[in-house]
Amino acid sequence: SSMPAMARGLGFHEAIVEELTAREGEASASESGVPLRNPSSLVVLGEGLGLSQVVAELLVRLLTTRLETEPTLVILVGFTEVQRRSVLAHVTRRRQATHGAAMADLPTVGEVDAAVGSAERSKLYAAGGCLFVTTRILTVDLLQRRLSPRRVAGVCVGSAHRMKDDSGEAFCVRMFRGQAQGSGGSGEAEARGEGNDGNVRGFVHAFTDEPTSFAGTFKVEHVMKALQLRRVFLWPRFEARVQESLQPAPAAEVEAAEEKEEKE
Repeated sequence: SSMPAMARGLGFHEAIVEELTAREGEASASESGVPLRNPSSLVVLGEGLGLSQVVAELLVRLLTTRLETEPTLVILVGFTEVQRRSVLAHVTRRRQATHGAAMADLPTVGEVDAAVGSAERSKLYAAGGCLFVTTRILTVDLLQRRLSPRRVAGVCVGSAHRMKDDSGEAFCVRMFRGQAQGSGGSGEAEARGEGNDGNVRGFVHAFTDEPTSFAGTFKVEHVMKALQLRRVFLWPRFEARVQESLQPAPAAEVEAAEEKEEKE
């Protein structure tokens, strides 16, 4: 049976993922002069435009492009329960369509909450995959060195509009970068990305579909500063590629897309 064409994501969803995974930033440098592989970004999506599907498409892309090398670990924090469930459902559908029975061999995409003990968490981190982790558990595991930032390819932050300097998620990002007290390293060695456990090359991407929450003065700047983000991508409903994606596709195109998926 064929999967609906929508399950593969709308055109602009894929365009957002392209923006977030583009390697154009390879040559750019952070403020400390260390090259950044993936400049970190804030994605502000119009309400109801499929935020969970964008995050799911990003995770699928990250896992498939990096599978060839060392285990990829992507940590997700700050997402609502509804968003977590939706992302996990989208990823599962995409994987079933692509891999079928071979799904069992793929890296884990799941959740880490209070029910998962510390030994089990260590195993999950080591195995790689994409893990939704509560902010509290992530803070504890980073502080206790159960999770080394160097083993994390990147961090995705949900509910970006809520982030402030004193948010738990912002503290986790500082620990990920090796800048928080207790994360080790200081001075010139830290500036070069040496002598500490921080990760200056991994990405941090933050997401929200509540653009009206940014109405306050400098609100976008405050969020970007708190999470150390370098770029902002705005995807309102009136954006041309969004409009184009939301147009009903002719029946012939839908059938062609489904046939292509079946062959894949």
